Amino acid sequence: MASGSPNSISVQIARGCYQFKVENSKTKEIGIGEFVTTPKFSAGGHIWRIKYYPDGSDANKKGTYISLCLQLLTTSTSTSVTAEYELGLLNKYGTLDMNMSSTVLYQHLLVAADRYALEGLKTLCVERLCRMISIDTVVSSLAVAEQHNCNDLKKECLEFIAKPKNFVLVALSKEYVSLASTCPSLLDELRRKINYAADHKRDVGDILRLFWVHMNYC
Repeated sequence: MASGSPNSISVQIARGCYQFKVENSKTKEIGIGEFVTTPKFSAGGHIWRIKYYPDGSDANKKGTYISLCLQLLTTSTSTSVTAEYELGLLNKYGTLDMNMSSTVLYQHLLVAADRYALEGLKTLCVERLCRMISIDTVVSSLAVAEQHNCNDLKKECLEFIAKPKNFVLVALSKEYVSLASTCPSLLDELRRKINYAADHKRDVGDILRLFWVHMNYC
């Protein structure tokens, strides 16, 4: 949303979560290109709904997939809105990892903010991602930080991984191995932090060094 002088940009962020139940008996064999909609709901001061195509929206796919899309129902000539959304399909026993979902949302917003030079939004995303760092999210956040020059987020991620109890868990993940192969410079920075920790905590330093050698050997 633009406000103030022509060169200033004000960005407001709103979050929302909407869950709806699909009655399979009512949508079975509804036909390709046919859809049902959720009730209208509000998020960020706008009205939305979700369109659900049980047999897909593309006839070329021959009904082998489902389609869902988020539809904006309200419009405004004075403001513009950009939505980043994530859709999940669960059975009756499913659960949503809201921390992971929120992390992905802010990572995508950060990428967009960097692309369009929205420094205020970028700073906000970095602050939120720093608070959300966990074993499951740290590698992806570190990759985003490296690609988009977010030094504060990068520092927090590296310090988190360098902690002995975290490093052993993170270094065994496929995401970490992939990142190590695509961004070897990050390993050098992490190695320096681990060596620093090892010099100051000799009891865990040997364990970290041995584990590091094992990882590189593998």
